[in-house]
Amino acid sequence: ATGYTLDYHAINRTFAARFTAWCAKNLPKRHPSQDLTKTAERYITDLKHFLNHAHREEWTTATTWRQIKAPKPHRNFPITVTPDEITRLAAITPEQLTARTDLRRGLLITRDWFIFATQTGIRWSDWQTQRLRIIVHTPRIINLQLTTEKTDTPLEIPLSALAIDILERHGMTMPEGYPFTTTSRHLLTLARIAGITKHLTTHTARRTFCTTQEAAGVPRAYIMRITGHRREEDYLRYTGITFQLNADLMRRANPKMFKNTA
Repeated sequence: ATGYTLDYHAINRTFAARFTAWCAKNLPKRHPSQDLTKTAERYITDLKHFLNHAHREEWTTATTWRQIKAPKPHRNFPITVTPDEITRLAAITPEQLTARTDLRRGLLITRDWFIFATQTGIRWSDWQTQRLRIIVHTPRIINLQLTTEKTDTPLEIPLSALAIDILERHGMTMPEGYPFTTTSRHLLTLARIAGITKHLTTHTARRTFCTTQEAAGVPRAYIMRITGHRREEDYLRYTGITFQLNADLMRRANPKMFKNTA
């Protein structure tokens, strides 16, 4: 339809640029925040793997595909939710949900798990009651113990007042979480009802926890011990610390150095 002819020799930098532009203009988005440029990059990467195989098998002698270099990764700040958005999610009532009674219950359970995860940093794979153990020191000093599903790492996490309120709402035992697809669908519905335009995922809760603790000045090593990150490079993908907040943290950590600049 476009009159564009493609063969082994035609796959080069020009092809990659045209294909990326076509993807950005023509592909449908699965969700509003999807970056179609990155989608095109993944397709091109798969194509390069095939072309490398074709060259090894001597199906072609063309190597123009090697001109296509992967762009340097540009990482945007990860999506997190603000305290106000958490409050709006927590304020959702059954009356605001138009679904059947059983579906309403599912939406509210996912809502509570999501907020609980923003306070604890636990992964979706650990949204299971049998993995959690509640340790009560006093009525308002409670820790959460679990062994993570993904890394089999034992953790103990202090629970915030909001996390304790959620536990008490469910009789100190969280209900069973839902499958990933159902949970993702629930989060889309909850975001719409709460007037949140961000694309919420289970990772959003975990990133919110990392960002909140980092902004509060909790040493990074302590946060990583709770989240289970072993490399700082991986952990930083979960923090939404803006440059302004980073500067504020430096002022707070070293008041003598910045005492005349506040």
